[in-house]
Amino acid sequence: MLQFRWQVAGGKTEDFPFEENDVESFNILFRFSKGLPRDAIKVGDELLKHLLGKGEKKAKPSDIEHVAKKTLQKGRYKVRDETK
Repeated sequence: MLQFRWQVAGGKTEDFPFEENDVESFNILFRFSKGLPRDAIKVGDELLKHLLGKGEKKAKPSDIEHVAKKTLQKGRYKVRDETK
């Protein structure tokens, strides 16, 4: 879904901010968004801002986890802290 939206917005496949076989990042995104496309897109949007601020083009799993926690903990999108 994210890659499709990326391409529809005019992004090139090689510029997609996730590595091609990065299963861990998508698992983290799924865990935090609970499979809800709206939440995954919110995290994706914030992730792009985060990467731009760092001057990087590809996201690492740690970036995704950081952004997902920060994005979805606000208001009704609060996530459970599974590290306890």
